[in-house]
Amino acid sequence: PEQAIVSKEKELIKKRIPITDTRRASRTFRTNAADATISKLAEWGTGYYKDVCTSGNFVFCSASTSGLDIIDISTPAAPVLVGNYNNNGRSISVVHIAGTYAFIDGNSELIILDISTPALPTFVGSCSTSGQTSDIHVVGNYAYIVDNTTGLQIIDISSPASPHTVGRENIDGNPQSVYISGSYAYVGTYS
Repeated sequence: PEQAIVSKEKELIKKRIPITDTRRASRTFRTNAADATISKLAEWGTGYYKDVCTSGNFVFCSASTSGLDIIDISTPAAPVLVGNYNNNGRSISVVHIAGTYAFIDGNSELIILDISTPALPTFVGSCSTSGQTSDIHVVGNYAYIVDNTTGLQIIDISSPASPHTVGRENIDGNPQSVYISGSYAYVGTYS
């Protein structure tokens, strides 16, 4: 299996930008970097979104105890909720998309969903994790998970129906985020 070297960082390094909104809805914005303007296009939502990922014309939102919301954004000014995965009322706070799979936290487990039909996300497999997941990053056949109690866990996802842990590294400092670049794992901590 691929080896990962862990580097503790004070700054959070994220590939995705979590979006939260106190009004319990998320928003679509248009940006113009040339003059630094931002304008609101639309709102959507059913719950508190802690993390969002995009893939094609869809936004995948971790909606806490409402599960994983899947929003069609093919018309950015008119987003439409097209699917949801409910984790039996258990909170989902982290989502990562890779290909036709969504990787979500499921209260001390990594859950893999088939999202090839976004309106009907389907459970594929799961693997126990050390604690409450703070971030997920997928590269190739591995999911890299950090939790706020023990640190970094590497899960082999080459067979999505039967993922299994292949490595673990304890990290002090309340790990919050992970990003993989080459053979390095960058872990953001909060201490």
